[in-house]
Amino acid sequence: GLCEMVRNTVKDSLHSNEERNGNAGEDEVVHLSPGVPVDRDEVRTAWHFLDPWHCGFLRHGQLEERLRVLYEAKDVKEMNLNELLGPSPLDEEALLSLLTDNTITDFDPVEQAFKVYDPDGTGAVDLNRLRTMFERTGVEDITDEDMEFLKQFADGDGDNRI
Repeated sequence: GLCEMVRNTVKDSLHSNEERNGNAGEDEVVHLSPGVPVDRDEVRTAWHFLDPWHCGFLRHGQLEERLRVLYEAKDVKEMNLNELLGPSPLDEEALLSLLTDNTITDFDPVEQAFKVYDPDGTGAVDLNRLRTMFERTGVEDITDEDMEFLKQFADGDGDNRI
């Protein structure tokens, strides 16, 4: 089918990347540049989030759709994925290759993850933003009672922020 055809095309186009990167073991940390080391398990986890359809590849529109779960649409558009990724669909190996060839030297993954929930840099997560994030990830039936529980559990000072 279409998935298999695109998957084979992507594999063929990545052959040169595999030769350059070598074939690291399944759980091995891959570090090819002076940047942040990348663990295959972390990439696999990210890939499972990005490809919930289990097709094995993503076209740019699908990748943008998944990134809009985490980021505002204008921010995803500013990422300019077509220029970053080129014309080919993305698969897990291409994502690994893209992430291992980085020059990022000052990176705190917790800080970066928190920015998804606190895009304005306030130092706290607004509970309304958290509800929006739940809805974007497919938790459409989150109730006011669920949000109240989260507030009681995580909002120690009652300011409606975590």
